[in-house]
Amino acid sequence: MEAIEREAYFITEEQMEKVNTYVPLKVKTNWVSMVAERCLQKIVISATIGGQDMDLPPVYKEDLEKKCRYLMGALVRFYLCGTFEPEKEDDDALMPEAEYDKWAGGHIFSQIEKFKSNKDLRDTCFNMLNDYKDLEKRLNAECYALLTAMNDDVARQLVAMQATVTPESFQELVESFNEIKDMENTNKSE
Repeated sequence: MEAIEREAYFITEEQMEKVNTYVPLKVKTNWVSMVAERCLQKIVISATIGGQDMDLPPVYKEDLEKKCRYLMGALVRFYLCGTFEPEKEDDDALMPEAEYDKWAGGHIFSQIEKFKSNKDLRDTCFNMLNDYKDLEKRLNAECYALLTAMNDDVARQLVAMQATVTPESFQELVESFNEIKDMENTNKSE
């Protein structure tokens, strides 16, 4: 198997001296609010109910590729003071895949870890990585909360039931209920 050559980015000592070690809380929470829902992927499920093909309420899952690209974009912009050309005009936080591969292909986190052996940059590395991990935890928590709410079984069942109840089937249910009620009243009077 041949080795694949990729372009990669490398951080110099001079660049590490200029990194941000802290991103303000408001910036983090705004960013998390903006990208968390974009890290979710809708899965449409169809079923045949009563002889009819129906779309059931969707299920959501994490789009791990997008999430990685958002996080790498945050690392580059917020901490490393770098730039990248966004993939979409309306989503400047999403790092393009090719750009992501350049940063990840250079093993950016390993590069940062290696600077910990430099006594002048040790605290900078620890502080920056700690703050970045805080941002990542916040994104993970928000994605989890959204997935929990969006994939709630009870809510999904109610939506599915509403989709299957037509005026005719509802009328049949009312009539059946009234018949049972009449039978109970008849049994009580006997």
